Amino acid sequence: EDALHGKAPVHLEKGLPMRFGVLPRKGGGDEVIWHEVRGAGKMCYHVMNAFDEPNGDILVVGCCSPDLDLFSDKGDVGFRDVRLVEWRIHAGTRDCVTERRLSEVPCEFPRINDNYIGVPFRFGYAAVFSTRDDDGPVFTGILKYDRWSGVTAIHEMSTGQYSVSLYLFPEGMLWERTMAICSDRKSTRLNSSHS
Repeated sequence: EDALHGKAPVHLEKGLPMRFGVLPRKGGGDEVIWHEVRGAGKMCYHVMNAFDEPNGDILVVGCCSPDLDLFSDKGDVGFRDVRLVEWRIHAGTRDCVTERRLSEVPCEFPRINDNYIGVPFRFGYAAVFSTRDDDGPVFTGILKYDRWSGVTAIHEMSTGQYSVSLYLFPEGMLWERTMAICSDRKSTRLNSSHS
């Protein structure tokens, strides 16, 4: 129906709140509990990770924007507003989700070491949007976020190098402190000395 009125198949309805659906691990679709994030609607295309805290809260980390339109015909899709954000869905509540911005760096396509999917993790990575006006929506760096310290480190690519997808390869048995990161255009290594 939206397509008949000139709207893209995926678009942000700012008048509606952002929501998370929580499905019990052994539940069916009719058991989803919806949790609303207070404030104006936001768009989250990619989640870095989500896991249960010992107190029953659910922690979700992902990239979101208050104004992202991938199908905009106006030229500005709002990519410079995309940030790494943490949402905490408080146990036993339906309407209490707290939100915290983790980094001021515009980024997307977040990743973690796959060995930590669904469990607490320390480091997360994302592709960094270029902040140069003449670049448009391209990625010119790699973000490394440390959840324990709250520190964001950036690896800037050389002029003319761009990337989109990040592939993480744990090296040896060094836990998640050292990762080889291969992107579409460049390979690099981020270790504890880059934190």
